[in-house]
Amino acid sequence: MGRTRLALAFSVADKLRPYHFVCSSTTVQWRPELTYATGLLVRGFQHPSIAEVALEHIFQALSDPVRMEIVRQLASVPEASCNALNAGRPKSSMSHHFRVLREAGLISKRAQGTAHANALRRAELDNRFPGLIDALLGAMAAEDRAGAQDRADG
Repeated sequence: MGRTRLALAFSVADKLRPYHFVCSSTTVQWRPELTYATGLLVRGFQHPSIAEVALEHIFQALSDPVRMEIVRQLASVPEASCNALNAGRPKSSMSHHFRVLREAGLISKRAQGTAHANALRRAELDNRFPGLIDALLGAMAAEDRAGAQDRADG
């Protein structure tokens, strides 16, 4: 019977670590030398290319107020850690929000030691959809002003 190489990756303490196995129909054998010898180390996160980013996915990702707030905060800084953006929310729900934003193409994420650094893909998005981010941020600011006015009149 032939042997097939199978690469599996799973998350351990916020770090993706690859494990490679040699499998046959009756045995599974861990081969740690394949992990490093083949150069198949899993690094970083998957981000869609800017050409793959669709406007409907951006709007779907921004349909949640938490994700809108994350984008607003990232627009004002070059990069921020997940912890700096969580506003006391559970880590599991924030991981979900970051994943949705990343898969929609709005943010990029990179490992920085044991933390993750997030950045708005502003320049890329401005090239693909000119004025979109400015319009979104302007609408959020106008909504904030209206809410503040309502509370003051209130």
